[in-house]
Amino acid sequence: MTVIDDGLEGFTTSLYNALNHRKYTTKRVQGIAPQRKRRRLTVPTETEESVDDVSSTEPRSSKMDDYGCVMYNPPLPSSESTTTQEEKRVLLLTLESDASISDLMKRTYATQRVDVINCRPISKLRDVLVKWPHLKHPKFMFQHASTLLDKDVINVWTTELSNKSSDIFQFLNTLCLSLDRKRSVPSHISDLLATKASCDALDDGETVASAIFPLIMWHLREKASAFLQVIKVGASDEDVLAAAKDANGNPVVVLSGDSIFDPNACVRVVLLKDEIIVADNLLEGILYAFLSFFVFGFCYTPEVRHTLEFIQRSLLLINPGKGTKSSSKTRNAVSPKVSKFLEELRIFSSPWTLQSRQQQG
Repeated sequence: MTVIDDGLEGFTTSLYNALNHRKYTTKRVQGIAPQRKRRRLTVPTETEESVDDVSSTEPRSSKMDDYGCVMYNPPLPSSESTTTQEEKRVLLLTLESDASISDLMKRTYATQRVDVINCRPISKLRDVLVKWPHLKHPKFMFQHASTLLDKDVINVWTTELSNKSSDIFQFLNTLCLSLDRKRSVPSHISDLLATKASCDALDDGETVASAIFPLIMWHLREKASAFLQVIKVGASDEDVLAAAKDANGNPVVVLSGDSIFDPNACVRVVLLKDEIIVADNLLEGILYAFLSFFVFGFCYTPEVRHTLEFIQRSLLLINPGKGTKSSSKTRNAVSPKVSKFLEELRIFSSPWTLQSRQQQG
């Protein structure tokens, strides 16, 4: 099977070989015999060891797994060994107290990272989730992510949503209402805005935050079903897995309810086409699905990569100076489309713009 990548590895290899050839030739000209180097044992790259597993219909693991991570692959504490870590892992399978589970999950973090890093191709993540089933629980997965990213992900998420959701919604709602909009507003967005308006009187702070995600994907012209699906009330697990197919095994949120604003909705996250995680609400489900790209090493889903980068940079404040979670050919530190959107929001939210809108109103 032919594997198509971004060409960076091939270019790097060619450049390395060219430089070595020049160095070898220079030494020969100068009469210096080049020294033979010892052969080094190498670890097969993901492409070498999983070439038969790569296809356009399977999730991709990121070649730059440590992108944005601080504690990507830490060493074991000096007081620990692989034996003591395994004893703790087995003990974790028997515990029921959240406090005890949380403590042992912290103490076995380094081993969890090794197991996650080594699960390539990413379909082997299923084995990791069997060994560490608590990673399928949002509370303990968020704890893991907080260590990985060196920030309290729940606090950052709730704070940024609280501070930014209203402006994001107002900006995108204004675009929908604009008469000179170059494209028509699809029916599902019109229905979303109408349903949101009917829920405003009962708003508990989550309505606006929930509304922004379909609007962001519409604004960035991305395929919303690859990250968020709404299906019928009372849907079975089979219905959930069927709805998750558009994500091709990448993390996707499937909500079973009347709308994304339904307080009684059942929210699930699906990984690898058949791993189901239960979330308490839509925002928790979106956070779990998003953090899965970092914790488990998925590449961003191509159909919603700009939306995911926006969430990364604006709502979780993960802003590495270089690199990307996308599997596309771009090597821009920030997607131009996301950069433009962030700038539009900055201008829209500035005191001068707010004052102008108030005067016009």
